[in-house]
Amino acid sequence: MHDVDEFRVVAHPATERMLRKIPVESRIVAFWRTMIGKKVAMAVTGAVMALFVLAHILGNLKVFAGPDEINAYARFLRASSAKSASPRSATDNSSGSRGSSSSPAW
Repeated sequence: MHDVDEFRVVAHPATERMLRKIPVESRIVAFWRTMIGKKVAMAVTGAVMALFVLAHILGNLKVFAGPDEINAYARFLRASSAKSASPRSATDNSSGSRGSSSSPAW
């Protein structure tokens, strides 16, 4: 009969030595390259997306609360987007005149 300690799963010693010598910013890359790192990234981005969708569902449900509620929500969205908006570039086709810019107007 084999000893139970022979079959114990341990990390590869060379990998452990390499991880100790890697700088911090490269540890993130090393973690990303593992299966667990990709699963963690998928879980985090999935949670963020679910919260984003839930927030928009709750905002759109304000339609049923009446015109004052939806107007207040619209003012909130405009105010929050104005704070996070970047300055428009010179090639932005926001003036409404088509053809003046080299970018296509989709």
